[in-house]
Amino acid sequence: MQDASNRRTHERFHAVHPCKLRNRRALLFTTAHTTDVSRSGALLRIDRNRTFEPGDTIDLYIAPKTESFLASDTARHATIRRVVPIDHHYQAVAVEFNATAEQAIPLAA
Repeated sequence: MQDASNRRTHERFHAVHPCKLRNRRALLFTTAHTTDVSRSGALLRIDRNRTFEPGDTIDLYIAPKTESFLASDTARHATIRRVVPIDHHYQAVAVEFNATAEQAIPLAA
């Protein structure tokens, strides 16, 4: 049974990977880094000068740990669930992958 204080469905793994996301509303690309990932979502660290809102839909490209190349066929469709300022330069953006996004997600740190 899942702890009521932890709403997560899948185990999270600390994983720092370069990534980029495309906001489907604004059609702009933004670079980011994952801080952790799971089968159902990820937490991203993004420059604070980019505006994101809960409910925004994005295409997320996560590079494997050993590569920096982001192939276009690796896009995962996701929805932004939470945006929290980290400091004056960065924000944390929590995303939930769409059900069809359970492709090979680079979970290894």
